[in-house]
Amino acid sequence: MASPTPARYPVSDSEVANSERQPPELAGAKESAIPLGQCLLHAGLITPEQLAEALRLQADWGSRLGDLILAMGWVRPLDFYRVLAYHFDLEFVNLMEEPADDSLFDHKEYANYAQHLYLPWRRRKDGLWIATADPSSPVVKRLSEQPGIRLVVTSKFDIIWELQRVAGPSFSRQAVGHLARFDPERSARVVITPEQKRGFFLLLLSAFASFWFFLVKSAIVLNALINLFLFLSFCFRTLLCWMSCSDDAALAVSPEEVDELRDVDLPIYSILVPMYKEPRVLPILAAALKRMDYPRSKLDIKLVLEEHDHETIRPRRRYRSTPLLRLSEFQNRILKPNPRPATMRCA
Repeated sequence: MASPTPARYPVSDSEVANSERQPPELAGAKESAIPLGQCLLHAGLITPEQLAEALRLQADWGSRLGDLILAMGWVRPLDFYRVLAYHFDLEFVNLMEEPADDSLFDHKEYANYAQHLYLPWRRRKDGLWIATADPSSPVVKRLSEQPGIRLVVTSKFDIIWELQRVAGPSFSRQAVGHLARFDPERSARVVITPEQKRGFFLLLLSAFASFWFFLVKSAIVLNALINLFLFLSFCFRTLLCWMSCSDDAALAVSPEEVDELRDVDLPIYSILVPMYKEPRVLPILAAALKRMDYPRSKLDIKLVLEEHDHETIRPRRRYRSTPLLRLSEFQNRILKPNPRPATMRCA
């Protein structure tokens, strides 16, 4: 297979297949003098009105132009990343058709791959090719400056899907066991500690001895303790109910404070959406998420799935290029434990 070459506005699969492949002139990402918005406009992927709206929203939301255009659903992700490759004078690769070489992955770098959206793709005679969804990332730029390192562009979804394919079991083990290994006292993995077991054993032994020698008195004391516990529990629940109905329980926000909020100051929110064998719910859920009153480019919505839930995974893979799901910034996290509560815990 020939080495990848810089892209030339490939905006369809047929154009990619028919494009000439010539030796690359650059090892790293050389940003075009033409702004990304103009590249998308010249490729016919957005209209002048959409570009003007995107620039206005960029000033209001403080997001990157590319993230904003994807979030609005104006451009298919695959088309966007092909133009992004042209913008940086790099080749675009579809990792679903040309997957990465598993042997090049370094398990110590899995977290960096996920955080900075890059991974080792192929090794050729001219060096190591790295696939990235963000050529402007400082980490990726430093990598491209190293001898023998060359870049190609791929979509964010492809990066995540390849990481799940190769590093999925490692991510699952990390998600399930990290807290138990590094801070066992805060982890619920150990339900009863050895000290608690010894305490319960001594308590049961004492209770057994008490009932053996003082049956009636022990029964009276046990009954009194049970009634005392129920009474205190009732009082505590009544107190909680009363506090929840108090005017001071809710956080008061005045209309003036809401008006003072600026979209540019709002943080990025991550929303975890666990699903299990619910393929029909997916489009309904995506439509509901689309209607959220929040800057779309600042929503990081992750669809959390079980590894064996093929009923939901297959439709999700078919939708990987649809603007609706990209608008909601869905990202699969295929984790092993089940059912849904375990999936949410891992997420």
